[in-house]
Amino acid sequence: MTRRPPVGARLGFAGGPGYHRAMRKLVALHYSPWSEKARWALDHHGVAYRYEEYKILLGEPKLRLATQNVRGKATVPVLFDGREALSECWDIAQRAEAVGRGVTLFPAAHREGVRRWHERGQDACALARVRLVDTIREDSDAMRAQIDAGVPRPLRGLMYPSSPLVMAWFARKHAGACPGDGAALRDTCEALRSELNGRPYLFDGITFADISMAVMLQFVEPVADRFIALDPRLRRAWQDPELAREYADLLEWRDRLYAHHRLRSA
Repeated sequence: MTRRPPVGARLGFAGGPGYHRAMRKLVALHYSPWSEKARWALDHHGVAYRYEEYKILLGEPKLRLATQNVRGKATVPVLFDGREALSECWDIAQRAEAVGRGVTLFPAAHREGVRRWHERGQDACALARVRLVDTIREDSDAMRAQIDAGVPRPLRGLMYPSSPLVMAWFARKHAGACPGDGAALRDTCEALRSELNGRPYLFDGITFADISMAVMLQFVEPVADRFIALDPRLRRAWQDPELAREYADLLEWRDRLYAHHRLRSA
C-alpha cells in the first residue's frame, strides 16, 4: 500500500516528495511580535525557508489541519520542518540555532537569563495584546484595516459589516490575559532600562533576550515600516504615546538593534 505524505505535505507545507531542508516553511503574521521573534532568529542564522502570510480567521482551518490541531488554540508562527511543526517562537529559534550558522543567540553562560527575559517579554506582549484588540474594536477604520490585512480583496466588502464580530472572535481566542492598562509594559520597560544601563545589549552581545525585548516595544511604538510594514490605520492602534515619551531611550535602543542586526532572508 502506498503511504500518503503527512497532512502538512499534502497542503504544501512540508515533507512531500523531493522535500529537502531548504524548503522549510514559516507561516506567520508579519506584524506579530511573536512571528517577528521567530523570523529574526531564522534570518540571523541564515536559515533558508519559504514564508507564508497567515490570514486571520480564513487561514485557521488550513493551519489546524496542517498541524493536526483540532481543539487547541491555532496560533502562528509555525515552522514546518520535515515532519515537525514547531509552534513556539522559542522552539523555532532553537531550531535556527541548531541548523543555522553565525553567532549564537543562546550563549551557555547566559542561557537561563535569556529565557527569563524571553518569558517576561511573552507575558508583557500577551497583556499588551488585550489593550491592542480593545483599541482596534473601538476604531472602525482600524477594524477595516484588520479585515484588509487578512481577507482577499474580492471578499472585503462582504466582511466589513461583520468586522466587530471578527474582532470579538479574536478577543475570545486570546482571552485569559488580564486587561492590559500599560502596567505590565511599563514594569518590563523599567526592568529593561535598569538592566541595560546604557549598554547596547543585555549580555555580552546580541542574544534572543535582546530580540524579545525589541519586539515587545512594538506595543509602545512600532518600528519603522522598512522592518515591519503597518497600515497607518493600525499603526496608531499599536502606539502608546505616553509610554513612547517615557521610554524614548529604549525605542532608540530598539531602533539601533534593528539597524545593526535585523537582516532579512532572501
